[in-house]
Amino acid sequence: MDELSRMTRGKRLFGEVHSQFLVAGLLVALEYLHSNHVVHGNIKPSKILIDKAGYPVLTGYITGHCKDFRQDGTNRSTLQYCPPERIRYNTMDYPGDIFSVGCVAYEIITGITPFDGGSNAETRKRILDRKLKPKYDVELFSFAGELFINKCLR
Repeated sequence: MDELSRMTRGKRLFGEVHSQFLVAGLLVALEYLHSNHVVHGNIKPSKILIDKAGYPVLTGYITGHCKDFRQDGTNRSTLQYCPPERIRYNTMDYPGDIFSVGCVAYEIITGITPFDGGSNAETRKRILDRKLKPKYDVELFSFAGELFINKCLR
C-alpha cells in the first residue's frame, strides 16, 4: 500500500473520474464509521492508503488536534484539512470529516490544497472565511465535481 500523500505531493495525479472513485471509497468508509458513532477527525492524504487494487484505505482514526494551531502554528499539513469548527472550538464532528474529504478531493484533482495561504495564520483565515485559494478550473472540474466539493466545504 502507498500513502496518497506521497503519490500526490505537489502534483495533479488523478483526473476527476479517478478522483470520484477514490472519494467514493472514502465516503463508504466514513459512512461505516459514522453509522457506528465514530468521527475520524483527521482525514488528510497521509491517512489514506491505496491498496494494490487501487482502493482507498482510511487509517489514523481520531488522532488529529487543531487546538495547537491557535498558538504555535505547528503541523501546517494537518491545518490545511482542518474544518472551521475544529479551528474555532476544537470539536470533532461528522460534518468536519466531510469538509476534510472535500479538501482531499480538491487536492487530488488540482495538486494543491484549497485553502493554503502560505502561512498558518493565512491558511487558518482562509478556512474560517471559506475562501478557496484558486478558483475552479473548468479544465479540471465538471460542474458536478465543483458542486460536490463546494457542498463538502460548507
